[in-house]
Amino acid sequence: MAGADATNATFRDADFEGAILSGTILRGADLTGAKNLSIQQLSEAIIDDRTILPSYIDRTKLRGAD
Repeated sequence: MAGADATNATFRDADFEGAILSGTILRGADLTGAKNLSIQQLSEAIIDDRTILPSYIDRTKLRGAD
């Protein structure tokens, strides 16, 4: 998925094991229940305050978080 534009996409319960998210645009994406998604993967993606993260991801730990 590297570099893909997934703005406002729904990834509910998706498995992100091994996914390369470098430069992937996840603005407004719904990642509710996503599995195997790491802070490192998300730090390489482009997210915004509308991006819904899985419950186990702490937004404040992401690179560039306010």
